Amino acid sequence: MTLTSITTLLGLAVSCAVAWSLGGRVGTGAIAGYLAGAFVAGLALLVQRRLIVARPELLAASVLASFLIKAFAMLTLTLVVRYVAPLAEIADAPAFLFGFAGATLLVLAPATLETLRTFDSRRKPSGATVGEARPS
Repeated sequence: MTLTSITTLLGLAVSCAVAWSLGGRVGTGAIAGYLAGAFVAGLALLVQRRLIVARPELLAASVLASFLIKAFAMLTLTLVVRYVAPLAEIADAPAFLFGFAGATLLVLAPATLETLRTFDSRRKPSGATVGEARPS
């Protein structure tokens, strides 16, 4: 099990406890936001890793794309929870937003570490290193 998976599951346990203590619409919004945020962060992570494996020079672009995917999903899903009447009756939009943001931030740190570790292990060493003596 990876560090990202462990962190996400621990976050889910904490999120469930917080949602249970809040109860009602607010608790439902918090847990729904966490689940949606973890799902979107996982999808963005998969896209980012596939892009890095295929084209390592696009590391910075993949990080930006991952951020944009999460930001767009957070905005869209929060507006859906707020303005779609059946969802607005059962889930609180601000609690959804905080749950979503918490999940994406919680997944961000270990996922970044694992992605960089994967990227470093796939890099090919160059022919010469800094400070190495060259034969004459």
